[in-house]
Amino acid sequence: KWLDVQWSSKGIIITTQKLKIRLQNSPGALAKMTQQIAKTNGNITHIAFLNREQEFFDVEVSINFEKNYQKKEIIPNLLSLPEIKKIVELNK
Repeated sequence: KWLDVQWSSKGIIITTQKLKIRLQNSPGALAKMTQQIAKTNGNITHIAFLNREQEFFDVEVSINFEKNYQKKEIIPNLLSLPEIKKIVELNK
C-alpha cells in the first residue's frame, strides 16, 4: 500500500486524503462541508464537481493534513453534517 505524503517547509509530513462526497444540493451545503474540513485542520488542495442532480451533487476533494489523526477524523466529522449523504475514500 502506498501512502501519499509530502514534506512542508517546516519538515512536517503532510498526508493527502482524496474523497468523493455526495452533498445535498441546497444553499450553504458546500460552505458547511468546507467549514467542517477547516475545523479538522484540513487544507483543501483540489475540488471538482463531478455530477449534479436536482437534489444532490458529487464533489471530489483532496485534503492535506499535517497530523494523521486529523485524516482519520475527517470522514466521521463530515458525516455528522445532514447535508452530506455519502463519502467514498478514493485513496484507500
